[in-house]
Amino acid sequence: MLTILLRPRRGILEARAPVKLGADPGKNPKRKEYFGKYCGKPVTIPKPSSSSKAATTAKPTSTSKAASTTTGKTQTTTKPKTGKRSTSEGNLVARAAPAGFDEVAMGENKARKAGQNGLWSTGFGTCVGFAVTGTPNPAGGNTRFLLHMTTADWPSMLTQWDDFAAKVDAARLTGMSGIMYTVDTRTSNTQELTDDFMKGLAKDMETDYAAFWTAFRGMVPGAARAYHPFSRTGTLQINQQNRINYT
Repeated sequence: MLTILLRPRRGILEARAPVKLGADPGKNPKRKEYFGKYCGKPVTIPKPSSSSKAATTAKPTSTSKAASTTTGKTQTTTKPKTGKRSTSEGNLVARAAPAGFDEVAMGENKARKAGQNGLWSTGFGTCVGFAVTGTPNPAGGNTRFLLHMTTADWPSMLTQWDDFAAKVDAARLTGMSGIMYTVDTRTSNTQELTDDFMKGLAKDMETDYAAFWTAFRGMVPGAARAYHPFSRTGTLQINQQNRINYT
């Protein structure tokens, strides 16, 4: 059942779909295992092969045994310092917002008024980004909003969405623009969705994304979706002129 909300904006009645979500749409079994694991990382699923299995079970050679006993000491590997986060397992190297921008961390949303800094967030793996701009009514309110939604569990996703949607709604924006930013789950992404596992993972992810896409379009008429590849994380930002950019 569709609920129509009529709200006067600059003398025009605007029909809007409800923005709240309810029950988990898919009871997604992969959500916790993959969505949470790859928030902030490229989605690189290791696939077992005969060569890797052989390498795991191979016995050490006399040369390697000799090398390990030459010094009699245990060697340790020191991880290189690469800024705020390690590069191991595909994590981001650094997370510093550029000049003129305020960072939006994972699981957080922020809003800014005209004349204040832009908004910037990075590390979008399986996470979802939402960027909204518009003219507040009355004037002087927040004019840009950015959410970096983590996707490990449905209740947390709903909490993040409800908080963000309430702030956008309170601004009573006109002239709205919006982008929903996700990993590329489209069937046209044939370069990455090359086997049944990746196709199934993308399908499961899109079950969740589609529910939020419906809600987002209800909140922001004319909103668009944007994508980044599985092989890398993405960045989403809104500058001081309310232009939305993503990479």
